[in-house]
Amino acid sequence: MQVGLGVYNQVTVSPAQLETIEETASPATRLLAEAAAYLRDAYIGTGRIGPEERVRYNDMPAVGYVISPKLFTVRPALVRIETQGELTRGRTVADWEAREPNAGICLEVDPPV
Repeated sequence: MQVGLGVYNQVTVSPAQLETIEETASPATRLLAEAAAYLRDAYIGTGRIGPEERVRYNDMPAVGYVISPKLFTVRPALVRIETQGELTRGRTVADWEAREPNAGICLEVDPPV
């Protein structure tokens, strides 16, 4: 499964949602709340966002897919990593028309609001 930045950009957490996470008492939510607060403070401290803006947490969609794949639109493709190109070295290349796909690519997510 490949989840790229296009999907990550669709998943953000508001200050109110972060408060809800913090109020839910479980080991997993405590860990998430601590990590999220650290990242949020770093974004605010460097001027990337204001205090009331939503934060993007890059790994959330990938973890979310494992928990609930039905929230995602996925399309199969043959995926390879370009290793020889001067301009595309390291780029993930998807062949959407391949007869034998080797991966699913998340195209979008429909997160609960």
